[in-house]
Amino acid sequence: MERGALVCPFCGALYRGSIPSDAVQVKCKYCGGVIVVPRLEGIVPRCPNHSDAFAIGLCNDCHRSFCERCLYILTVTGYDVNIYVCPNCLEKRHVWFQTPITVYEKRRKRAKVELPPTSEDTYEKLLDVYTRIYGGIEAGKTHLEKKIKFYLKKGFDREGAIRKVAEGEGYKVREG
Repeated sequence: MERGALVCPFCGALYRGSIPSDAVQVKCKYCGGVIVVPRLEGIVPRCPNHSDAFAIGLCNDCHRSFCERCLYILTVTGYDVNIYVCPNCLEKRHVWFQTPITVYEKRRKRAKVELPPTSEDTYEKLLDVYTRIYGGIEAGKTHLEKKIKFYLKKGFDREGAIRKVAEGEGYKVREG
């Protein structure tokens, strides 16, 4: 990963646009999530509800920073857009038409997805995900190969490296 790069906490995509010096947040071009821009001094805001957790995003309503356990994801029907709200703003919205899910719960759900047992099939599934995240097959393949190469240097064979990348992304690989 690029040194000092901003990564979207919701989809994992690198933010590739320019960031104005006075910006406190930027919008992810892939998923629409709000990425908190760390202050130049290196101080990252903490969640007001969990002082031990760093804030990963802003509430769309009150614009305060919250951790992944506090931000709820609401999907705006018909617009294919996600809104991120804190517990207080969620309560004010009186959401009854959908079951809200936190960013943390969404990541945990993804971890339950099982990938195929063969490394070739797992590689293809990962490449599909990386292609969508990084906006193209070449960029996706470059990032995926970089992660695989990391595990190869640690002594894994290619199949083991692919399995470790999948596990690192939160996927469970079925035993073959």
